[in-house]
Amino acid sequence: MEETLSAGERIGHTSDQFNLACEHITQLLSDASTILGVGSHATATFLAITALEETVKVHLGMYRRSATPMKRPKDPLYKHKEKHALALGPTVAMGSRLQEAIGE
Repeated sequence: MEETLSAGERIGHTSDQFNLACEHITQLLSDASTILGVGSHATATFLAITALEETVKVHLGMYRRSATPMKRPKDPLYKHKEKHALALGPTVAMGSRLQEAIGE
């Protein structure tokens, strides 16, 4: 997480940027719900995961300490694997129920 906070420019740190990000996330979740209602489980899951990625991106992005832009391929907040790990947070690893259900 330290690398994410110290590298790359801030994201969503103004109220306008934050509101736009929240509207985007809300729309993704609304679309996921609608698509789930018609039985498209894979697409609904994809949109829900995307909403989680966007949530962690704005949540951590607003606390970044750098003002220097970074190329997207090198920025941790634009890497799916990094965003997934950050979105889970440290509490998911507590206990063993999740690992027993789906594996490491």
